[in-house]
Amino acid sequence: MTASTASVQPLSRSRRVWLFGAFFAVASCVYATRAFRTLAVGGDSAELVTAAAVWGVAHSPGYSLFATIGHIFSGLPWFEIPFRVHLTSALFHAAAVGFAACAIEVVTGSVEAAVIGASTLALGRVFFMGSLYAEVFPLNDLLFAALVWLGVGIAARERDPVPRAPPWRTVAVVVGLGLAHHPMFILSLPALGLLIGRPLARELRERPHRALELAGLALVPVVASYALVPWMASRNPYISWGDARDVGSLFRLATRHDYGGPFRASRAPAHGQLLERLDVLAAATGTSFGPIGTLLALAGAASRWKGERRIAIALVLAAFFTGPLFFAANAIDIHSDYRVAYLERFGSMCQVPVAILCGLGAARVIAWFRSRAPWPGRTVPRRSRFPRSSMVVQWLGVATLTAVTLGPLAPNLARLDMSRDRLGMAYAHDLVLPTPDGSLLLLKGDMPSQASLYVCGVEQRCGRRIVISPGQLFMPWRTRQLSLRYPELSLSSETGDPISARRLVEQELDRRAVFVNAELLDDAFSGQKTALPWGLLFRIYPDEPSLRADLPSFRQNLEAMARREPSDRPFEGGAHPLDRQAVQAYEAALLAHRIAARELGLEQEVETLRARPHW
Repeated sequence: MTASTASVQPLSRSRRVWLFGAFFAVASCVYATRAFRTLAVGGDSAELVTAAAVWGVAHSPGYSLFATIGHIFSGLPWFEIPFRVHLTSALFHAAAVGFAACAIEVVTGSVEAAVIGASTLALGRVFFMGSLYAEVFPLNDLLFAALVWLGVGIAARERDPVPRAPPWRTVAVVVGLGLAHHPMFILSLPALGLLIGRPLARELRERPHRALELAGLALVPVVASYALVPWMASRNPYISWGDARDVGSLFRLATRHDYGGPFRASRAPAHGQLLERLDVLAAATGTSFGPIGTLLALAGAASRWKGERRIAIALVLAAFFTGPLFFAANAIDIHSDYRVAYLERFGSMCQVPVAILCGLGAARVIAWFRSRAPWPGRTVPRRSRFPRSSMVVQWLGVATLTAVTLGPLAPNLARLDMSRDRLGMAYAHDLVLPTPDGSLLLLKGDMPSQASLYVCGVEQRCGRRIVISPGQLFMPWRTRQLSLRYPELSLSSETGDPISARRLVEQELDRRAVFVNAELLDDAFSGQKTALPWGLLFRIYPDEPSLRADLPSFRQNLEAMARREPSDRPFEGGAHPLDRQAVQAYEAALLAHRIAARELGLEQEVETLRARPHW
């Protein structure tokens, strides 16, 4: 059986359901057992878990569809709330793997090829890691994989001897859900147009009324998703980005006004680094699929160029638009391990078509094996004296192909086990809870700001503490929210401009204890003010005598750090790159405590801390 004949012998629909179900079940078990059990602080996970738990509005464009699904999962009666929301990523990606397997089978008719191609997706480093913590990308990947499967199926139907009606309504609903969820989904439309453009044009010529029907089905999820946002915001959840209660604020949220527009990936993008970003994508894809998987993907694109060129071009376009084009258009700083891992998250979408191409290449190799010796269902030549031996050789060939393709990826099963990672929750607690009740916390950066959201909004353990990110005060809606939450603060200057961190310190230092991130020290200092490290933060004092008077509290902090048992350490040794920023925060805090203790003449405490390589 050749590759071309295999493509016209697909499985029955019921067997394809079994194929999807098997991959979904196995991948779900693999991902769920390795997912973070508590909070993860990589990417935007802490913010998204908080938004799901309180049914709030996450950062632009709001992600109301994800928040609603996550809120349902957060109500499960088992496990901790973060793990319940992390399960959404595990299930979304498991379903995406199932759709990728079905898409490969639709084109090739080969279960073996579907197993190889879908398994490279399931075990790939970037895709695997994205399955282990709450993020918006897994749902995007699921809808993208479902759309590719539908599009490939419609394109393949044109060669069927008995034409069948394409599932146009399903395609329209999936497109609508994708556009309602994530702006990146628009990058899938060029490939979809190539796959279904011709049969869709024929359908609309024959049934002109179908255009309005399909457009309506696509718009309903988009309208419903954004209509949820004002309703969610009206509940005053702890997180309500944009405070989108009217049409104007909803439009600014949907168009990512706070990030500079719909085509900006971050508020402060880096300039240049195009080749570096493409290198990150190439390295992430290469390590995710391995050397043989990458070669199979290239072979899959080439093998379909003659027989099914439209499908091959569409898959290449899908990978190009969601991969190199996106990475080239979004200038994000990548000059640290954490920033590289942050950028890699966006690459899971392009791995779906690459995995399908890998499956097409595997089908080509399998067809070559089948052409060399007898196979079940193939007539054995009379001159062959050892048909069974030849068949065994073929099976060994397929098994070898599977082993050399998936073997380099198998270590991810052990390497990417985050079930024992407690760093995120430890970081969130160590950031907020050691400070006295009623104090002011000034934070800078997404990680500390989002970690505090969970402690204050979900666990509700902040008490009377005031937690503010001064860098967000340039957004008028944020200033209004904080003014309502903390009416005792004055968050606007006389000119109406956002108040600075230094002004907040001067305003509140006489009334309450003030703590800041290390990154805010330069902005917060003025006059005779000084500071001491306090856990992961620094406490600001009005002058040196005030600092000296509070040395007993500093000694207590040092003793608490020295008493911390190894089992209580939030990390042991290395960590995943997405955790690296939190690890560095702990290492910097430990170093700051040692330096401060030495300058204050606390030599015994310095020696005790030096004996602890980790906090």
